[in-house]
Amino acid sequence: MNDEPKRAPSSHIYLLLALVAFFVVNPFVQGGSVERYVFGILFTAVLIFGVFVIIHKPLLSICMIMLIVINLTSYWISSFWDLRGYGVILERSAAIIFFLVIIFSLLHHILSERNISLNTLYDAISVYLLVGLSWSFIYSLLDATQLNAFEFNDLVSVSQVAKEESFIYYSFVTLTTLGYGDITPLSMPAKTFAWLEAVVGQVYVTVLIAHFVGLHVAQRAQNDRRE
Repeated sequence: MNDEPKRAPSSHIYLLLALVAFFVVNPFVQGGSVERYVFGILFTAVLIFGVFVIIHKPLLSICMIMLIVINLTSYWISSFWDLRGYGVILERSAAIIFFLVIIFSLLHHILSERNISLNTLYDAISVYLLVGLSWSFIYSLLDATQLNAFEFNDLVSVSQVAKEESFIYYSFVTLTTLGYGDITPLSMPAKTFAWLEAVVGQVYVTVLIAHFVGLHVAQRAQNDRRE
């Protein structure tokens, strides 16, 4: 059953705009406390608009709001105090689980659609961006829990936000299989998640294009029969 009527009509584009703003604005805000506040505000917007995607599922929405509370509380506390150990693990894990739920919810919507609409395209782009973002938190989690999980060839001493942005950069470089080599996975889990992300990125684009082509052909055949 298609659950499109139950969605807020603007939830698709708002989530996509929040993601684009998060990725585009953050690199231009560097240094000082402003950097962390801007990162946190834009990230909060992504989380909030992410909830609107599954707002038609009350129980799941409540669980997602709890994950947001855990993530944001840990994030803003770490803005004033250095979170270590279980605090970092809790923050990163909550973000990863949150984004995975949003990704699967959007994928279900995309694959259940019988017609290609703007909302379908918005969701398809959002899924790709969310995959890259969620994988950046996986890398960040590995970096926080493993010694020398990654080697940064051009970074010596950076803030935590700058490091998070570096993982976002590395994640999308890996997702698109560009592989510049300025950040290198060293531990076996880091290497494993790197090649897994590359595979997921290629498979997603391939399957998505095949799905959209199939829908387009079906739409044209249906229109021809009507004529």
